[in-house]
Amino acid sequence: MGLIQPQTRCSARMLYAILTQKMKKHIILSLFFLFVLLLSSCEKVYITKLRNSTETDLVLEIILDKDSVNKYNNHLKESTIISFNNGGKLIKIDSTNYIATFLLKSKEEYAFEGGLGKKPKFTEISKINIYGKETLRMNSRAEMFKNFEEESNRQYVLEVK
Repeated sequence: MGLIQPQTRCSARMLYAILTQKMKKHIILSLFFLFVLLLSSCEKVYITKLRNSTETDLVLEIILDKDSVNKYNNHLKESTIISFNNGGKLIKIDSTNYIATFLLKSKEEYAFEGGLGKKPKFTEISKINIYGKETLRMNSRAEMFKNFEEESNRQYVLEVK
């Protein structure tokens, strides 16, 4: 059998002293970003969805609030509208009137918005129209809040049946 050689102990202080200044900087920055990531991942988030539970396709029309889009978003209106598109197929954009129209197939979902917080805000949306066998018009944020129900923990859903 072989001889057991004594192992040298390396403490964290000794290891830190051996590292170059550049390596120390990278380690500290990595730990900082990891800490920030851990803190930000603890924030409460919500998501708002439209679910098409019918056997037919729906047409979804979203009318953006001009003042909110211009105040909070320095990007093009088109990019703002497209950023709402998480499901469904974009049919057309009317950038003059801030209207986006989507096709939502049967059994498909469309995510309107999501963000930090506990409840939807609908800050950039002024009206929502849903065309199917019947038409549903939401002409105010109050009507939107009334129609989207909390399905699970901070998931708000409007299900069209």
